[in-house]
Amino acid sequence: MLKLPPPVWALVYVLIAAAISWPLDWPKMPGFPLPPLGIALVTVPWILPVWAIIMFRREGTEINPTSPTNSKLITIVFVAVPDPVGSKLVASLARPGANITGFSNMASNLTAKRVELLKEIVPGLSRAALLVNLSDAPGAEKYIEEGEIAARHLGLSLQPIGVRGANEIEGAFSKMSEDQLQGVVVTVDGLFYAQKERIAALALKHRLPTVVYSRETLEAGALMSYGPNQVTMFKRAAGYVDRILKGEKPADIPVDQPTTFELIVNLKTAKALSLTISPTLLARADEVIE
Repeated sequence: MLKLPPPVWALVYVLIAAAISWPLDWPKMPGFPLPPLGIALVTVPWILPVWAIIMFRREGTEINPTSPTNSKLITIVFVAVPDPVGSKLVASLARPGANITGFSNMASNLTAKRVELLKEIVPGLSRAALLVNLSDAPGAEKYIEEGEIAARHLGLSLQPIGVRGANEIEGAFSKMSEDQLQGVVVTVDGLFYAQKERIAALALKHRLPTVVYSRETLEAGALMSYGPNQVTMFKRAAGYVDRILKGEKPADIPVDQPTTFELIVNLKTAKALSLTISPTLLARADEVIE
């Protein structure tokens, strides 16, 4: 058990709870997308011996490492940022540099694994979609490259379908239907998390089996998820805060990447899509929602 004074534990857990449950439509702010609770900690520095902020990327926000918020006085522990190096948030995963470190929710070959699972779960799959957010160009390019390599290996045609905002998602699913695509892999992005219920509803409307990246996006109504446990990441962020409060420099604490992943299958959605999930796949699943 980490040894922190009770007031610090309270603040850490409040921040984690706020990060998990804060409404996803709060007003956009320049620089790092911090909710008002985070701003309160910045403006009242005597609450903590070290200023520590749990932050993560929200819908439609751009991470800006040169933001005034990112000063030498503020220690930032980020959570669930897909590509911190590509977004120039850190210098490298091993040595983040400056005053920032945290947890990425992206690991190599995860997109490929989701494409593989879609192929396994949809009989006769030959054409699939990869939903990407074009507003995050480096991330979209990485997902597309990894997905296409997997698709070639599996003998699939994978069609990237890009959007730049929530207003384009419905059109994206209409295009998938028009192009007679047979399923969709949703990439990791704050936009798609914020729109998870809408994406699940559109997938059902167009009869498209959907593989997503987290329990939360699955519970919105997707067919299957494969990825790290997001809540566990937020809990582990408290450990990084503890280490920093005890004197470690964030620049020397490597960015953590997930190494364990959970496979969850939604049988309610499978039934709605008239899909039969093989007993072998169900036996491999970490959890089955009925």
